[in-house]
Amino acid sequence: MVVIGDSEIHGVELSYWLKIRAITQKIHFIFGQKQDTNYRKPRQKYHPLSNLPVSPGTKIFLSNINITQNKGLGSFNLVAYWKRKYKNKMEKEPWYLLTNLESLD
Repeated sequence: MVVIGDSEIHGVELSYWLKIRAITQKIHFIFGQKQDTNYRKPRQKYHPLSNLPVSPGTKIFLSNINITQNKGLGSFNLVAYWKRKYKNKMEKEPWYLLTNLESLD
């Protein structure tokens, strides 16, 4: 099962709940995050997702990061994806996706 939600869900707490259930059940999740959400790589300071160096046509996969400054939620994987320009149309900003999937594939 894969649970998908947009950034309006505020899915960090739900992600943690699903992550705990995924230990014994085959559950995956992907939740959009707002660009002002804070993230932290291990042993570094928190930064807003908008600081990630993603540009149109690129993808970034970060594993084992903390999302938000709330304590006790553990680590997650994060994808930053900005769709490339196509037929003179381009997304205004990248997508930030919180997930427990192991890779971009």
